[in-house]
Amino acid sequence: MIQDIFKVPLYISKCDVDNTMLLNYVNRYVTNNPKGRKASNAGGYQSLRLDYEDGPVKILLDKIIKEVYNFGVELKIKSPLTLESIWFNINKQKESNVLHNHSGIISGVYYLKTHKNCGGIRFYHGYHDQLVYTWRQAEWKEYDTRTSEHWDIEPKNNELILFPSYLNHSVSANESTEDRISFSFNFFKIW
Repeated sequence: MIQDIFKVPLYISKCDVDNTMLLNYVNRYVTNNPKGRKASNAGGYQSLRLDYEDGPVKILLDKIIKEVYNFGVELKIKSPLTLESIWFNINKQKESNVLHNHSGIISGVYYLKTHKNCGGIRFYHGYHDQLVYTWRQAEWKEYDTRTSEHWDIEPKNNELILFPSYLNHSVSANESTEDRISFSFNFFKIW
């Protein structure tokens, strides 16, 4: 009998907000802050930390907070969590995000603007390096969540993905000619 241990939870839901309002916010922000910051982005634009109380951001956060709470209930998190930071990412054609993880307990991404081939999010197995070295030698009939070195998810508009902050991930290059826009965030324990 197989018993799976050390499972990694992902929480995926729909998060309906007024995307036109958010797109207008993003465009105004980039106009006023053309440089952005360099973090995990390989090319692309990443905003500074956003003001939580700014109208469009607050509306989005209200939805995200409800889903983080639901995820926390499913995980049986005892301590309340609070938002540490939120920012947005714009990846134009050929731009991506390198392998990284976040600080905090729960992190996530909300997809504001996506298209076919705009770059999926790739989550890496906790023992990715060892799997590449050892398990790759085996021949598998098919890869699944037990045997894969990584797991890819193609983004969809209005989709919210929550995951443990420690989970290594990257974003594939945007192969479309249109921008891919997402909001990322981290939640911490209230001390």
